[in-house]
Formats: sequence, C-alpha cells, structure tokens
Amino acid sequence: MAPAIAPERAPLGGLTRRPRPRGGGRPAARFAIAAALTIAYAAFSIHVSTPWRAELRDAIGPVMAWVIPALLAYVPGLLVGFLVFTLLTLRYRVPSPEPPPGPWPDGQWPGVTVVVAAWNEEAGIGATLDRIGLLAYAGPIEVVLADNNSTDRTAEVARETAQRHGMDYRRVFEPAPGKHRALNTALEGVSTPLVVTVDADTLLHPQALTYLIARVATRPQDQHVSACAGALVVENTSANLLSRMQGGTSASGSTASSGCRRPTTARSSRRERSRRTGQPTSGTWAGGPMRSGRTSSSPGP
Repeated sequence: MAPAIAPERAPLGGLTRRPRPRGGGRPAARFAIAAALTIAYAAFSIHVSTPWRAELRDAIGPVMAWVIPALLAYVPGLLVGFLVFTLLTLRYRVPSPEPPPGPWPDGQWPGVTVVVAAWNEEAGIGATLDRIGLLAYAGPIEVVLADNNSTDRTAEVARETAQRHGMDYRRVFEPAPGKHRALNTALEGVSTPLVVTVDADTLLHPQALTYLIARVATRPQDQHVSACAGALVVENTSANLLSRMQGGTSASGSTASSGCRRPTTARSSRRERSRRTGQPTSGTWAGGPMRSGRTSSSPGP
C-alpha cells in the first residue's frame, strides 16, 4: 500500500490581486495622482527658492545651501503636500449610525474587546478606564488590562475603577518587558470579533469606539477594510518639548488591521522609557508604555 502524499500547500506571502472597486478610482491610481502632484509641488518649491539657495551658498557654502532649505522647507513640504493632495483626491463620508453588517447578529453592534497596555500607570489608568466606562457604544464591551509587570498600584486602581463602572473586566499579566509582548499575551484570550488597543494615558471620546467600528466594518467601493485610524489630540501641549511638537503636528493616530479578527490599535507617540526593549508590531510602539502627556481621541477617523 503506497503511503498517502500530503497535498501541496499554497505558498505563504507574496502579492494578492484585489478585486477592482465597484465605483470610483482605484486606490493605486489615487496614490499615483497624489504622489505626482506632490513631486510637482516639490519641484516648483526648489525652483522658486533658487535665489535663497544662491545667497546661502555665498554665505555658508554649497552643501549647507541645500541642507538648510531641505530641512526647513523641502522635506516638510513633501510631507504636508502629500497629505493635502491625498485629502483632495479622497471624499470624506460620515459613517452610518446604524449597526454595520458582519459576522454578528443583524441589527446589532458587534462585541468589542478594549485592551489597555500599561506599565506603572497608577496615576493615569483610572482616568483612562473612566472614559472607557463612559463610551456611548451600543454593543458589548470587554476591557482587558495588559499589565506589563507593573510594580505600583496600576492593577488595584484599574480593578477599582472597573468595578465602579460595572465593566466586564479582566487583567492579563505579562512579566517579560516589552509592550508588544503584553499586547500579544492579551490578544491570545480575545474572543470578540473586533479588538481595540488603547494606551494607558489615552482618553477616548464618547463616540470614538462607535466611529472606529463603523469604519473598520464597512466596505467602501466593495473593498475589504484592513486598517482604520482615529485622530489623537495632545491635551497638555505645554508639558515638554515632545508634547508641544505633538500638539503642533497631531501626527498620532489609532489603527485597525484585519485578519481572522479585526484589531484596532490606538496609539500616541510618546517618550520611550529606557527600561523597555523589544521588536515593533504593526500599529503599536515597541518598547512598552511611553509618555509625553495625556492624549484624548477625537470622535472618529
């Protein structure tokens, strides 16, 4: 009797062709248009600034005559220009207030797990969970504290706050340092179809979760949504230099990605604590909780 031959497995990785959008322009075409306009804008800026570079060349030499304009004008112009042209090629759509369709009962909002990564966040975890308890989300919410070996009263404060709000709450402990490890440990026990991760010093807007779920569960142009982002606003912009930079750029965001489940990751860029080390994961900052000040979310992406 000949031994059974196992069927060949499909190769992992590589590129997968996506179906064509039912309406509107393809994302790749919009990206190309925005990139072309950005390059044209940068070329125009370089041309217009020729007299400025000539004066700098006479004063400090040819190298710095390019370095200074590049750092002060060309590079920021590229970033801002691409953002502007991208927004011009897209059309904003307000998400529907109705429950989105998906692998959950029709007419109901899906269950969501909110994972809060924390390391020694005794001072701020209470306010973060208070805001989660005030979310105006119509579906069930489970709150998971991803405790990355905190040595203060983070766990006690979180438990007391959760009990006060009557939350469906549990704590997951991860002794190995690294925010990515704490998040991955917490994600192993998630049973809801969607999961949102939030930093321990992020204050959610009451409508933030509703907007995030409405975005990530929709199919614009009949395309699967694999990521969703919401804006973060720094509240105490005068705390230090980094928080002032954040307040001026508003570069932070939250991300949702899709696989077997659709995780949504809220994050803000903050000063990394020197104790943490680790490899980055998609949508999160590696190295554990980082802080430059408290952040609050806008209603939605």
